[in-house]
Amino acid sequence: MRRTESALVRGGAGAVAILAATLLTVPSPAHAADPQPNIVVTAADLNTPGTRVGGGDSRPLQAEIRNDGDAPATGLTYTISLTDGTRLSGPSEGCTYTDYWPDDDGGPWVYGPSEATCTIDSLAPGESVPLPFTVSFGRNMWGPDQFYGYIFVPLGDDQVSDDFSWWSKRNTHDVAVTVPTVRGSVGQTADLTFTVVNYGPSDGGGPDVLVTAPKGTALLPTEWCWTEGTPHEQRPESRQVRCNFESFFPTVHSGYGRVSHTIPLKIKARPGQNGRVYAEGDIVDGTESRPANNTARIIVRP
Repeated sequence: MRRTESALVRGGAGAVAILAATLLTVPSPAHAADPQPNIVVTAADLNTPGTRVGGGDSRPLQAEIRNDGDAPATGLTYTISLTDGTRLSGPSEGCTYTDYWPDDDGGPWVYGPSEATCTIDSLAPGESVPLPFTVSFGRNMWGPDQFYGYIFVPLGDDQVSDDFSWWSKRNTHDVAVTVPTVRGSVGQTADLTFTVVNYGPSDGGGPDVLVTAPKGTALLPTEWCWTEGTPHEQRPESRQVRCNFESFFPTVHSGYGRVSHTIPLKIKARPGQNGRVYAEGDIVDGTESRPANNTARIIVRP
């Protein structure tokens, strides 16, 4: 699964509309007498913190590649890379689009393609090429947050690049946990299985799961889970364990968005009715829409 990073940076109140990004260029060769191309990439932010985007919105990409040198540049390629929750659309000829989530539901749930690699046959001195792309945003884009996209042109062992930002609206998600009945008797070790689902609409992080064993039972060590209250220590038996999973937790509309895990439960005496599994996702400054289904009881029966 592909993971994409979004910088968790807030835009300041003094941000202005469509900020021109800093130009990054390849230095001119030491011998100024030899004509050389000089490729420059420029891009502008898609919006501002005051004009946030959400599901169903789209913005044109305002970017170009130009040759500031005094010789033609030939055989160029460039790549545009966005985060999850976006779709990049543009020319079909000369471009290859990469979709990292081929099993998504589509519709308002946007999971790519979020990357395109295209070719430029040649750029004469002083010539520029606009990049005619549109960025669309899905219901699953978390927020409010600031995201970054990147444009880069490989040049041998080096590259020139630029980045641009967009700011998203507040979103919510619904993370739910279920626990089927545990089957086992006193003196046995049974399987305690839980499943956590992100029903959306927003993607998120996590999930983080806290498991509390019923009275008369103990939780045994298992992968991804640590005894609660310890610095990632797995004790032989635990009353509570905390389990941490993937850092990116998309919705079920991505084709994923489900995490199941099994913990061995040692039944030492007649089990009580106080066992619980509590799960939560991480959504940047967003909210959980149905907190009631974040908790499920653990029922143990012979």
